[in-house]
Amino acid sequence: MKLRITRYSTLLPFVLVMAIAVLISCVPASAGTFRAGGGMFFNNNEPGGSISVDLGDKGMMLSPYVDFFGKSGSRIFGGGLNLVVKRSGGEQSQLYMGLGGGVASVRLEESSSGITGSASKTQAMADVVLGVEFDLHENVGGFVHVKWLGTFGGGRVDITGQVEGRTVTIPDAIDLELRNFAVQAGITVGFWQ
Repeated sequence: MKLRITRYSTLLPFVLVMAIAVLISCVPASAGTFRAGGGMFFNNNEPGGSISVDLGDKGMMLSPYVDFFGKSGSRIFGGGLNLVVKRSGGEQSQLYMGLGGGVASVRLEESSSGITGSASKTQAMADVVLGVEFDLHENVGGFVHVKWLGTFGGGRVDITGQVEGRTVTIPDAIDLELRNFAVQAGITVGFWQ
C-alpha cells in the first residue's frame, strides 16, 4: 500500500483554522473560554500543543479544537468539534468532559533493519477529553486534561529501502492508525462576559 502527500493534506491546517473562525463568528454565545496549552501524546512520546474554544458558559457547549504533536520526522495534526459538558468542581474550578471528532493528518517515520521509511495519510479522528479548569485571576485561569485520541482508516504500510545493494521491503512496518492518550496543561481566558 503506497501513500502520497497530496495538496489536500497540506491544506488541512488552513482549512481547520478557517472552519473554526467561521464557527466562532456564526455561533451566538453569551460567554466563552479560549484554551491554549501543551503536553505529550504517548503514542511515541510526541510533544505538542492544542488550542480550543468553548462556546457557551454553563452546561453543554460546542468546542472546536486543533491539536499538533510531533518529533523527528513524525507529526500528527488534527482538529474537529467536541460537545463539552462543564460542571462546578468547587468555588474556583470547573470539571469538564467532551466527546467529538474531526480530521487528522498523520505522518510517521519508522526505522527497521537499517531502513528508514515514512508514510502519511489524512483520516477520520475521534477524541474524548476529561479535565479541570481553575481560576487564577478574574477571566484568566489554567487547565489540566487527559485526552484520548484515535484515528481511523490509516492501516499498516510497508517500507522499502536499500541494504547492501539489495532492495528490501519490510511489510507492515508503519501503522498509521493511532490510539493513545495525551496529557495537556495550559491557560484559559474567558471572553464575551
